[in-house]
Amino acid sequence: MEIPDAAERGAAARYPSPPDTPRGRFVVAAILFLLATVSSLCIRPDYRMMGGGEPMAIAQNLVHEGTFGNPFIVSARTGPTAHLPPLFPAFLALLLWMFPGQPAPVWCVILVHGLHAALLPSVSKLLFGRRAPGLYAAALSIGLPVFALLPTWDAMYTATGLMLFGLFSWWVVNRTRSPLLAGGAAGLFGAALELTNPAVLPVLIGWVLFITAKKYRALKPSRWFAAAFALALMAGCLPWVVRDYRCFHRLVFIRDNLGSVMHSSNNDCAQSSVEANSRSGCAVRTHPIRGRAEAALLVRLGEVDYNRMRLATALDWIATHRSRFLELTRQRIADFWWPPHDWGVRAITVLSLFGLLAMARGSLGPWLFFAGVLAAYPLLYYVLESDVRYRYPILWISLLAAGYLPSAIQRRRL
Repeated sequence: MEIPDAAERGAAARYPSPPDTPRGRFVVAAILFLLATVSSLCIRPDYRMMGGGEPMAIAQNLVHEGTFGNPFIVSARTGPTAHLPPLFPAFLALLLWMFPGQPAPVWCVILVHGLHAALLPSVSKLLFGRRAPGLYAAALSIGLPVFALLPTWDAMYTATGLMLFGLFSWWVVNRTRSPLLAGGAAGLFGAALELTNPAVLPVLIGWVLFITAKKYRALKPSRWFAAAFALALMAGCLPWVVRDYRCFHRLVFIRDNLGSVMHSSNNDCAQSSVEANSRSGCAVRTHPIRGRAEAALLVRLGEVDYNRMRLATALDWIATHRSRFLELTRQRIADFWWPPHDWGVRAITVLSLFGLLAMARGSLGPWLFFAGVLAAYPLLYYVLESDVRYRYPILWISLLAAGYLPSAIQRRRL
């Protein structure tokens, strides 16, 4: 938490803030929730599911056949799968079962978008000791067309889940004297996020480091908290790992699709983005979701062996086409931070850069967390075909950094 100097205290006396009461916080969160849900309808009104991709295919298979499988139903029935982690397809299946024929996934993602905006001030209070950066961040997420609401992908749920994880872990740390109990509870929450999107592991690790530095001054409780978190995280994921082993007789950590996406991202016809590969027809030739030949090969080899073979194919191609791979990587890095045709995310990227510079001068702890996550999380996506939805799980960090900038300017003016 930042400690205001004498000038800031004098400014606060001249320009008092509204009282920070539970009722006031609830009212602000409710207003932000309402505005965000309305803005999602106004800014991005087209919520057609367009088939839904692999998550919807698995969800429909769960509803109709009761098994977690057939993610490429358009091209072939491939049987049980570990192509995706389990929780989000299971959630979609529950919605389809409870509300058949209704656009329940559409309305759910709109509500989650509202919750995402409503949580930003609370996360800001935890990180910076004040809510103003989060209020500015929420205003940016509401006023700019930052998110394309994708009802049949996990991106918005993952982003909101990460913020809830941060708030919950801080709450449990302050409600118990036992670092073992706190770490275990946080680890189980982290396991739920891993079973939704394993790519968020760097964010979880960064948050645990931030929590231990902020709360536990002594080395011993820090170690106990981190150890309990790691054990609970692995224990929470273990049942799904066991399920995968029973299905495939191979050890799979949550999902096994790395080989297929590496191959479809790095080959002779590959372009930098999912959209470009779909337009050119490269996706049909290299990915089983559309390519019948690839789906047939997957059925013949089995999903795990297919992905291992395609990972080897991609690595061989990279080794023999280094200049093309480096060019694709350069384009994918640019697409991640400067996505084509998405001026809202571009604006957040620019503002967050200046916000990080301002933050480094006054909030070193949050700055280290932000910088570490922003450096580590995208590394995987630099070698895979790009899509703006891959940025969404950590876009709240960029929003908070962007919101920190006007907050810092305002404090200096006061």
